Amino acid sequence: MWYGIGGIIIGLAIGYMIGRSVFSAKSRDESVSKSRDESVSKDSSRDEDPDSNRFTIRAANLEKLRAFAKKNKTFTNQDVESELAVSDPTATRYCDELEKEGLITQDGKSGPHVKYKSKL
Repeated sequence: MWYGIGGIIIGLAIGYMIGRSVFSAKSRDESVSKSRDESVSKDSSRDEDPDSNRFTIRAANLEKLRAFAKKNKTFTNQDVESELAVSDPTATRYCDELEKEGLITQDGKSGPHVKYKSKL
């Protein structure tokens, strides 16, 4: 008889702990969701378009690269990376853009031996 009552008590205790953890996780998820909603409403003062910030950074970096090309008549992609604190593909895209504008020329096809010459 004691085994049966002991098993029931243990079962109730385990059920209570499982239920408590499930319900506390739900309330925790609800509070996280509520705080996200509040942070989104605080950020609504920013521009509607999330890409607009990216485009202003791009424009600023291209302007910095133009100034850099004016100062340095010859430079590499690595120079652009370190000057603008951007990745290798981004530095390449920026240099391609200036090349299309006719401000610089590329000396070499690809790889680490490519140099850019400024026309500024």
